[in-house]
Amino acid sequence: MVPCPAALDLPHALVERATLLIVTREGDRRCKLPPHQRALVALVHLRRHDTLAQTAAGFGISVGTAHAHVTTVVRHLADTAPGPLKTLRETDPDHALVDGSPAERDRIGDGRADYSSKHQRHGVNVQVVTDPAGEILWLSPALPGQTHDLTSPGLRPGGAPGPHPQDHPNP
Repeated sequence: MVPCPAALDLPHALVERATLLIVTREGDRRCKLPPHQRALVALVHLRRHDTLAQTAAGFGISVGTAHAHVTTVVRHLADTAPGPLKTLRETDPDHALVDGSPAERDRIGDGRADYSSKHQRHGVNVQVVTDPAGEILWLSPALPGQTHDLTSPGLRPGGAPGPHPQDHPNP
């Protein structure tokens, strides 16, 4: 594979935010790439949908290192994302739509928890909260396939948003 530099339409503020998260949460550790390059590895991989091998070749690192950088940045960004209650308070839509979307996957680990009787297959369930116009307001983490839409973590029965760990500051 031949690495080739290219322009990418990533907001500069996003790269700065991801870099700041890396610096503040990981400190100054010895790494082949500086923090802004580690942030770029993850953001380029997510934006271009390249394989990890292609992304790693572009930055001159191993596939395992690229995977570690992508996983770390995604975790840091997810940790700072607001919960459903805070998101709904900030956007204040007239009403919100809650729906789950199953994603099929191979059976790995506990096959019973990942099996959806409704869809007759193994997979994960992602809950989505949207406004009336269809704009995504909140996405849940991947949940076991057997999780029902209204009993998923972060949502109460009836579809109303419930307490989410990121909606309440730690005491």
